[in-house]
Amino acid sequence: MPLKPICSKIDLPVVTAQDVLRIFEFGVSLDDRPLGHYKYELHQRDLGDYLFYIGAIFPEYFRPLQEAVVTLSDTQLGHFAFCTFETWLSLLHGAPDTCVDHLARRLSDVSASSDILALVLQDMLAAICTPTALQALAEHARQSGSTDDVANLGFWIPPDNAPAIPRFTVERQAAQFQPFNGPLDELISRPHPVGLPVVTVMADPEQQLVTWHYCSFSLEVIAGLPRLGISRLHLVSPPLFDEWTMYCDLVAGGRYEHPTLSPSTKADAEEMQDLRLTASERRDAGRGELVLLPFDDRLVYSNGHVEQTPGVVGTVGGPPIGLYPNPRCSSCDKLMFHVTTLTNGARQYGDGFRSLFVCEGCERAACHATAWN
Repeated sequence: MPLKPICSKIDLPVVTAQDVLRIFEFGVSLDDRPLGHYKYELHQRDLGDYLFYIGAIFPEYFRPLQEAVVTLSDTQLGHFAFCTFETWLSLLHGAPDTCVDHLARRLSDVSASSDILALVLQDMLAAICTPTALQALAEHARQSGSTDDVANLGFWIPPDNAPAIPRFTVERQAAQFQPFNGPLDELISRPHPVGLPVVTVMADPEQQLVTWHYCSFSLEVIAGLPRLGISRLHLVSPPLFDEWTMYCDLVAGGRYEHPTLSPSTKADAEEMQDLRLTASERRDAGRGELVLLPFDDRLVYSNGHVEQTPGVVGTVGGPPIGLYPNPRCSSCDKLMFHVTTLTNGARQYGDGFRSLFVCEGCERAACHATAWN
């Protein structure tokens, strides 16, 4: 089985709907008193992996349990604290309005001291993504002052009383790196090439800010993205290793122009010059392509991600990481649409996550670097 719980404290089969019910009941019955605090957390972490796997492979088996999970007691719901928003999105997406009503009431009643419980309930409400749920999420975010937390999940809260707007695709795919040693022209023609010369993706061959190409993405094979006037987006880097955000305008032919760093990016001129030289020296290293794989039994599910699968370096589609602020468009200030998040292992440069966002209204991309979580 491709499920590898991070702590290896739970060993239950996951094949049938009855298996999923048994795992859910196991989670409900967890109790930290007989297990002890440390062992209790290990079981929680493994439960999070089990539900991550169920959400990817058997979401239909969990649908009969949607109302049961939102009505768990505060203590019981705490057993599921290691379920990420991505997991809840798979398990609760499209849940009935009775679930929305119950979660909204619980959020309005939760005490200010119950921060963890409030975050779990908020994640669950956001994961439903129906019109009723999006309206309730927006109202909760405005009333509680949690609009930044909701934006980190990938939801834009408009300035009026409109419902929340998801800025990500529900469908996700794993990005698997495969080396490529053929001619450059052939690599350029592949759907998702890694390691192209910067001059092939930038409109101005003399520009100095973009020095590294991670990957380009053919938009035709990624479902759910906003409609754009180009066929490709590029994840590229400035000569920086740490956290940064860089904006680029999209131009005809699928290239970028006018790259600029966000005002919050810290950039040392001497360091940038050194890294320009580093990028130049390594410009031919790590070339290849990304192959997009569905979330199925070919992947390894562990520690809330699939990056233990050989060659997998991140995901395309789905929500953003959720632990860091996501970029807003430097022109219109709208939360940008998440396209992909890869590790720097996609093509070794820097250290941490590398994400790509787009604003369809302004035809602007944002490449975004964050540290490991």
